[in-house]
Parts: sequence; C-alpha cells; structure tokens
Amino acid sequence: MRWVALFLILLTGTVLQCAQLPEGFVEEVLADQLDPVRLVFGPQGHIYVAEKNGRISRIKNGRKQSPPFLEIPVDNFDERGLGGFAFDPQFEEKPYVYVYYTAPNENHNRLSRFEVRKDRAVAESEFVLMDFDPLVSTVHNGGDMFFASDGSLFVAVGDGHQAGKVQRLDNLLGKVIRIYPDGTIPGDNPFAQTLEGRLGSIYAIGFRNPFTIAFNHITSQIFVNDVGQASWEEINEVVPAGNYGWPLKEGIGTDAGQTSLLSPALAIPHDPACAVVGGAFYTHEGGSFPEKYQGMYFFGDYCSGTISVLDPLTRQVIGTFASGIDRPVSIKVGPDGCLYYLERGGIGDGSEADNTASSNGKLYRISYIGDGRPYIAEHPNDTRIPIGESAQFTVRVFGDHPMTYTWFTNDEIIPGYDQPTLMIPNMQREKNGMRVACTVKNEHGVATSLWAKVEMLHNTRPDPVISTPAYGSNYAAGDTIFFSGSANDRQDGLLSADDLTWRIDFFHDDHTHPALLPASGMSHGVYPIPIVGETETNVGYRIYLTATDHDSLSRSVYTEIFPRISDIILASYPDSIPLFIDGVLNATPIEISSVAGMRRTFSVPDSIEKGGQVYKFHKWSNGHLLPLLILETPEEDLSLEAEFKKVKFSQKQVSGSTKIINSGSSHNYREIGRELLETQGLKVSCYPVPFEK
Repeated sequence: MRWVALFLILLTGTVLQCAQLPEGFVEEVLADQLDPVRLVFGPQGHIYVAEKNGRISRIKNGRKQSPPFLEIPVDNFDERGLGGFAFDPQFEEKPYVYVYYTAPNENHNRLSRFEVRKDRAVAESEFVLMDFDPLVSTVHNGGDMFFASDGSLFVAVGDGHQAGKVQRLDNLLGKVIRIYPDGTIPGDNPFAQTLEGRLGSIYAIGFRNPFTIAFNHITSQIFVNDVGQASWEEINEVVPAGNYGWPLKEGIGTDAGQTSLLSPALAIPHDPACAVVGGAFYTHEGGSFPEKYQGMYFFGDYCSGTISVLDPLTRQVIGTFASGIDRPVSIKVGPDGCLYYLERGGIGDGSEADNTASSNGKLYRISYIGDGRPYIAEHPNDTRIPIGESAQFTVRVFGDHPMTYTWFTNDEIIPGYDQPTLMIPNMQREKNGMRVACTVKNEHGVATSLWAKVEMLHNTRPDPVISTPAYGSNYAAGDTIFFSGSANDRQDGLLSADDLTWRIDFFHDDHTHPALLPASGMSHGVYPIPIVGETETNVGYRIYLTATDHDSLSRSVYTEIFPRISDIILASYPDSIPLFIDGVLNATPIEISSVAGMRRTFSVPDSIEKGGQVYKFHKWSNGHLLPLLILETPEEDLSLEAEFKKVKFSQKQVSGSTKIINSGSSHNYREIGRELLETQGLKVSCYPVPFEK
C-alpha cells in the first residue's frame, strides 16, 4: 500500500509555475478546479469551459457558476468524454448549443443539440444530430467544432485508433465533417452527390487525432491541429476533399507513392513536442496585442507546455509566445482582444507528457500592458492546517527582472525570504490568525499582494486503510476489481462511508488516465476492467481512498494492481506477409506481449502476389476462416499462423498500380498502395475490416 498526503489541497496553494511571456504581457488566473477540454465564448461574451466529465461550466468573477450550464452523462474513460461545444450562430433566434461527447454504454461518439432556457442548457431537450462509428479503443476522439460564416457546422472526428478506416469513405473516422445545424448535409460538400446518408457530410479525410479545429473569419482559412504518432505533429490547412495522408504518411515523410496526399501547413518534430493542441487566429480588430500579432495563428503543445505563433501566410513559426504551462489544451481570442487558454494540469501521478485525469485545471487570460512594472497575477490564499504542519504561500508576478520579493507577517518583514514562494514549517497554535502578504519591486515600480490569513486547527488528519485489493495483485482484462477500506480519526473515531471517497486511475508507463471518477458514500465497491483500450503491457490500476473528517482535513492512500501478461507469436505461410495489429502495419513474423483478456485485432490481405505467384488467404492456424481475426488474449502464450494457398487470378491496371480482383468476395476492403510495401517485394490487393452496423 502506498501513502499520499494531500497537503496540496489543504495548504495555501501549490508551488505555482508561472508562464514565461514576452515583455509587456501579463497573465492572470480566472478560474481553477476545472476538468477542462474546450474554451468557448458565448453570444454575450461570457466564458464557458467544456469539461471532460460531461459538464459545461460558466465562469463568472473567477468562479464556476453552480449549477453547471449543462451536465450530461458521458463515457469518461481514458480520452473519452465531452470533447466539443459550440453556440448556434443565430443564438437569439435559435437558442441552441451543440455538444460532441462519448455516449455512455454505447461505445461511440455523438453530436447533439440542446436547447437553452433561462441561461441553462436543458439536458432533457437533447436532439441527436449524428452518432459516429463504433469505437474499438478509448483514444483519438477529436470533437472540436466551429460554425463557419455561412452557418454550417464543421466537426473534427478522430480515428478512434482505427487507422485502417481513415482512407475509406464508408465511415466518418479520421475525417472533418460539415453539416447544417439541423443535421442536414450541405449540397456543396465534396462528396454530397456521390455518398449516401451521413457520409455526405465528409469534407476532408486523412486525420489521426484532429484535436483542434480553428476558423479565420477574415480569410476563411481552416486549420486543424492533428496529434501525431511516431515523429511528427501537424497543422493542416483544410480544403474541400483534401486528403492529409494518415496513416499512409505523417509529417514531411513519404507520400506512399500517392501524389494526392496534401502536405501540412506546418510539421513539428517530436522532442519535446508531442501533442499539438489548442489553436486560435488573432483577428481581433483593434485588439490589445501589438500589430505584429494581427492575423497570426497561436497554437499549443501539450507536452512542452508552450504556446507558439505561426504566420499562416508564410507558414513560418515566428517564435514561442508562452512557455512553462502545465499542459495547455484550448486557446481562444476573447472579445476584449486578450488571449485566453486552458491549462489542464493533472492529478495522481501523471507525467508531464500525458495525463488525461484532472480536477485542478485552470483558465488564464493573457493581456498586454506595455511596460515592465510588477503585476501580481495570483495572490497568496488563505489556509487552514493542523498544528505542526507547514504553511505555504505563493505569488505569481509578471514584469521586468530582476525583482525583489519581501514577505510580511502581521506587518513585520520575514527576513531571509526573497522568492515568490514562502514556506513556514512547523506552524504552532500561536500562529492562528496570522496574516501574510508579499511586496514585489523592480526598477519600474512596486506591487503588493492581498493578505492571506492562517487558521490553525487542533484537529489531526484521519488514517484511511485499503483492505482490498492487496498491493501487487494481478488481473486480466474483463476481471472485476473489488475494493474496500475504512478510516479512523483521532478525534472522530471510525469514519462513516459518507466520509470516504474512492478513485481509480489506469496508469500506462509514467502517465495516468481516469478509470473510476471520484465516488463518495461507500466503504466498498466494484470496477469492471474493460477488454478494449491501451494494448501496451506496462500498465496497471491505482486505487485511491481519501478520508475526510468533520473539519475537512483529508488524507489519501493508494494501492496498485498489475496485469497478467502472455505472448502472441504471429507468422504467415508463405513467410513475410504483412499484418495489421490493431490497425498498425507490421511485418511477419512478429512476437507481441499482451495483457491477458485484452481484445486484439489482426488482419492479413485477402490475396497477395509474391515472387510472381498469387496467394489467397486460406485460414488461421486456430481454424478461423476470415482474414480478420478478433480474439481476447489467452492466459497462456499463443502461436498463430496465417495460412495462404496458391491460386489463379486475373489482373487489371487501376490508376497505375496492380490490383487483384477477387470475384464473389463478401468482405469490405481497403486498398493499400503497392509502394508502401515494396521493400518487402510484395503486391497487396486489399485488407478486410470489421463489418459496420
């Protein structure tokens, strides 16, 4: 069992990481305690934050308003949840909002319209505009949206970790779609006259995880920030019927022999970048920013914690605008000409690289003041702590350096402290009621913070204990986690179930994803482990128990469980036939490790030409007769071979590449460019994909 003292909740504040901004710019926190995904300005300039947990919060005077503007149930596992939000452009006549989210217990994303009544969106008024394709994973959902000048709605849809479907036009995965607010398809969409039903909404294809879509209302440019995989991040300028290459190409790599694939407006190599998220054109007339930023595109990177500036005409990055941000996710230019962004933050033991669990995200506003005098963007907070603990106070300050910091307690200077953070150890009873403030000075002027007050408590923190599961226990996908625990408090005795809160995080490598959101009022419970999702084996579950006493003092403990793992050896006869594993192309033979019980998908070509001879798929060595094989990883190691037999065939030239015709086949297929596999000396006809309902 592992212990975690939640001092960050109970002290004045955390050690704040101040964003680095150009000279003359300052930022301030407008709201905190968020689970943020998207930032939206309402018709009257009000600020709304779409939260991954299914809430849309209105921000007023630095606080989330209660109740939320909208709250709906969502599937919030891993990267799933509420992903996009927009107001109707004719809101006064049509008081609607549009929301993209993962439907609970239905395994697909959904676009719905809700009616707004008395300043709140009514959950019961939901009108489903579109249900998207079934998901086989929990990642790459997309969901950002905007209304264009003509009133049409653009939505960016992720590939759902199904790369094999992106280049096909029989689904909406990995696409940008365009519809009217009532769900009908614009007749001038590029495929509206050739594809039926919802498929006519397809506007552009070839995206992996288009997390951000932004519209320049002056030039009508559309930029999509597409989160990459191996080496590159992309910012793509979207045009009708454009194909941006995924999974055939990424970044500035090979075009897989297909000249129709469009290059990105900007390709950003990994290290330190890893996820290009958040983007906005600065097109505010008479905006407060200097002229050089007019018309520029601001974009963020989740891992490096930066906001950079791109010239959309020259497609050159003109510099880093802000750095030191704790996972930026959404960027917008406000009606006041200031730049606003959401910092997702993170809870648990998430890494800097990736953390989809958060309840401490923040909303910031960046303003231009034009001089270097000190500007206090965040003041020290009041604190309540038990006797003997440390008190911590922090100010966030902008202005020209060097700066000097002078801390005061009850109007007396605290000697020896000249930093933005003050730590006072071993606080005792006589410190009750003490006030703390800070004065900051540079060559241009002086700024003084507001006072923070200390309340000393005679209480002590409770002691929670997790009874089950035991630390280091093993599980398989499809199992159920049974958890239980209790807590004692020196003052209150045995705490009731109402004083206990459980949370489960799924961890992968050095980052975490939410599995069970915080749930209170129980001493025991269950969590069914899904059989789809992350396929790596360096994973596990971390189960937290937090106990809170009558004085709101808390302490948390956690335990961890780890998966049972088996190996799968995949081969072919004849050898070296290419194989898709969960949508990713691999050469055979190959050996993979997998969590027991995890659902895996393997597919091979229906036919293939090798050495002048055509081979047709016969069966898998386990007796399965279709090229597509979906199985749940067994507890024991497994060997599988895809068996092919020699056949006669007919050929014809199709767009300059050889295609093998298989008469009477009942499968759906996807063409693969022959150049993609020419290094193996193979000519591939097609791959099977799962049937869609």
